[in-house]
This record gives sequence, C-alpha cells and structure tokens, in this order.
Amino acid sequence: MRSVERFGKACLWRLTPSTVYIIVVTEADAGEAQVWARLEPDMVFDCEPGSRYPYTVVSPVPGDEVNLEIPLDSLARALRSALPVRGTTIPPDSRVEFVSSEEGPSHLVFSIDSSTRSGSHQWITQRVPARILSEERASLIREPMVPPPQVAIVMPELSEVRKVAERLGKMHGMIHVEGTQRGELKLSIEGDGGISVTSTWRDLIVPEFESDEASTSTPSSTPSGVSDGSFSTMSARSRATVSQKDLVNFLWGWRIGPKDVVCCILEGHAMVFFLYVQQGLSSEEGGRDEGRGLNLLTYYIPNRSP
Repeated sequence: MRSVERFGKACLWRLTPSTVYIIVVTEADAGEAQVWARLEPDMVFDCEPGSRYPYTVVSPVPGDEVNLEIPLDSLARALRSALPVRGTTIPPDSRVEFVSSEEGPSHLVFSIDSSTRSGSHQWITQRVPARILSEERASLIREPMVPPPQVAIVMPELSEVRKVAERLGKMHGMIHVEGTQRGELKLSIEGDGGISVTSTWRDLIVPEFESDEASTSTPSSTPSGVSDGSFSTMSARSRATVSQKDLVNFLWGWRIGPKDVVCCILEGHAMVFFLYVQQGLSSEEGGRDEGRGLNLLTYYIPNRSP
C-alpha cells in the first residue's frame, strides 16, 4: 500500500476469484495522477491449499466481482498494525473479513494474531470503513485512454532517480522528462533567472512492443519483451512536463523491489509507468515470462504546463 497511498484519499479494491485490483483514481476531468494495480490474489491474501481462511470471492455480479471503496489512510493504518514488531511474528491465522451492516457503515475487519516468541498471543483488530459500489458505479471506473507512446525506456534504479527528482524539486515544482529510443533519459528544470539543471542517464534498455500492442490507445499496451531495436525509430524523442510531487510519489515505488520499470512518454500528454512486481520483462532464458504482466502496477502522471 505504500506505493499507492500517496496518490489519493481513497482506493477501490476490485476483487475477483483470479485477480485483485487496487485502484486510486480521481474524477475523470481532474487531471490528477492515477494508479492501477493488477495482482494475483496470493500477492495480497493467503491462497495456500488447506489455508484456514482461504481467499474466496462470492458475488451476485457476473464473474463474482466485488468492488469496495476504502479510505487509504485507514487501510494503511490497519496494514501497518499487521507488520511484525521486534520479538513478534504474524502467523497465518490472521484474517480479513468483510462485515456488512444495515444499521451502519460496512467494514473490513482485520484480525491479526500477533504471537511473541515466548508463545503468548495478542489479537489485534482493526476496522476499516468499506463501501460496496454498485455494478453501474463500478463500471464507470476505467483506466485512462492514452495514445501510443513515442518513447519507451526501462528505468534506472528508482531510488537513484528519486534522489535526483527531490533535489530538482527544491528548485522548481515542475520537472521536464525527456527520453529517446536510443536509451537516453533526462530530468531537468528551468528555474528563475535562467537557471537550468539537467541529469542524464544513457544506455538504458529499450523495450520492444508487439505490433498489436503498440497500435492500441488503451493502457493495456505493456511492453512484451526486451530488445536493442526500436519501438518507432531510433531517433524518436519525446518530452513531458510533470509535477515534481507526482513524480516523486511514483518513485517511492522502489520500496516494493520491482523487477523492471518501464517509462512511456507521451509527448505533451502524460507519462505512463509500468512497474513489474514479481517477474521482469524477460525470463532467464531470454524469452517472455509465462504469466508476466499480471502482477503489475500502472501509474498515469498527466502532463502539466510549465
């Protein structure tokens, strides 16, 4: 949750038997950053065979889909209480239940069995408000429609880029991000008095898009492999101007240890980042990972006027 809680006040949990979506969106015309996480259930819940509290989704909605709107601050507080403190462990008996009430707000109830190494038990219970969205309301929450990017680059270490972005932010609130299909990435600011500061990374990997993915205008156009070839042309260059705050909020995603992060720059429109959580762009054999792309966080950061 640390990778998404900076982007809004509430999130949507879209639960299906096969996939967990964690979504942070704003109003369609607000022009704010958005986050869409698509995860296998075992990345979030205990799905081991024989588990005492197995992951189960039952809903009258086709596909057994459940949509819950949850305050991010309350959810983050509950999840932090599940983190083991010194001398404790969190056994698999911990569980999450949805409790619906006709007399008051519904809740997610986190019951955490915090056991010390001496063998004593202490149950911690956290109640997080959760509102079920109607099927009609949930259907309106969709990923942004974006044109194909002019440039796509595999990012350098996010922690390194974050340090640069934070330093630049002390001089200006907007950061220019420019990339080329030759594997070059630049972060720059243009401050008062003609001050200009630029940081450059070179020889970055350029991912290869499949032809059907590259031509789509939907955000599902994720990189399909790694190549030293071109996405459009080797001379392609693209630039976007984004809020320093939005960029740094995304760059804190380094804490979840992504395998790969792809930056797509849409000239004058937005930046789209694909953060691969469990598997990278290619397997050890150099081919496409089986099932790659399911555990994926997608960040949309809009272009802003300087």
